[in-house]
Amino acid sequence: MDLTREQIEQMLAGPEMDWLIATEVFKARKPTPEQIEMIKVISFQFGRWHIGDTFADTVLIRQLPEKSPYHGVDYEFVQPYQYSTDIAAAWLVVEKWQEPKLARFSGLLPERIDQWRCDIGIHEGWGQTAPLAICRAALLCVARPLAAG
Repeated sequence: MDLTREQIEQMLAGPEMDWLIATEVFKARKPTPEQIEMIKVISFQFGRWHIGDTFADTVLIRQLPEKSPYHGVDYEFVQPYQYSTDIAAAWLVVEKWQEPKLARFSGLLPERIDQWRCDIGIHEGWGQTAPLAICRAALLCVARPLAAG
């Protein structure tokens, strides 16, 4: 992820941030054309999903547990959670930083009436909402350092 600290600090809550959290923090990835074709076959067999033309642009791929109900398929397609606007989804980001060998989540504080601060390791994320502050802090943790400008 090639964003400056300033770009992350100015990023608004919404789909772009949610995709970055899903791909950079949780390491989800976009499906390949082959995977899309496979899931179309499974969808037809099980009658579970309707896959439209924009499918590849709206979903990510996630590994399934070892015992998949779909013979020979070890992944599923998911839409990113709304990490930047939903506190329950944002809390999954917090829980990610509780894993060993990662920078530790150390606090979420309402600093003022309209400002939250989230501390993960040495990074502080600020936002008008708790989910936004959490996401900004997480993105600062995984960003490759770039010069401003």
